[in-house]
Amino acid sequence: MRSEYLDNKIWRDGTTCVNMLRLGRGPFFRFCKLFRDRKLLEDTIHLSIEKQVAMFLHIVGHNVRNRIIGGNFGRSGEVVSRYFKKVLHAVGELRGDLIRKPSLETQSKIEGNYRWDPYFKDCIGAIDGTHVRASVTKDTEHSFRGRKIHTTQNVMAVVDFDLRLRIQRLQWRFNSWRRTKRVFGLLGM
Repeated sequence: MRSEYLDNKIWRDGTTCVNMLRLGRGPFFRFCKLFRDRKLLEDTIHLSIEKQVAMFLHIVGHNVRNRIIGGNFGRSGEVVSRYFKKVLHAVGELRGDLIRKPSLETQSKIEGNYRWDPYFKDCIGAIDGTHVRASVTKDTEHSFRGRKIHTTQNVMAVVDFDLRLRIQRLQWRFNSWRRTKRVFGLLGM
């Protein structure tokens, strides 16, 4: 039953694997091999590295609760939580390999191109904001109410031309103009 979920449901074909884990089979197994080679995770009596990483990716990719994952993988919510934390820590250890500081050089497609250069001169990326759900205490709940039914928090981000996150800004309260000015000040605008 426990390995049946992985064998029959997730690893059946590439499309199902991408739909369930948000990662193809090849990259998934390379990711697991990286954890194994660097000794960031290890197989236990109860769970292989592949199952640990599959549970983690399923939770992160679909915002699924531990209880649901526990039911799918035949584990308790506590076990799922414990292994989620282990994999999260292991991913954090790979931050130097996974996250690189972007260069401020203008992309070759834009630089010197008469069609794009005038419009993107001195541009470092795109900025946008969105509201995401927030869990807050009752006494501060009024500050996080907007047009949505649930409480939200405004997140503003700058993305460079390589679609990498440059600056992320969380906004609390309805003091957005001052905070927006501060973000633009950080960008040198």
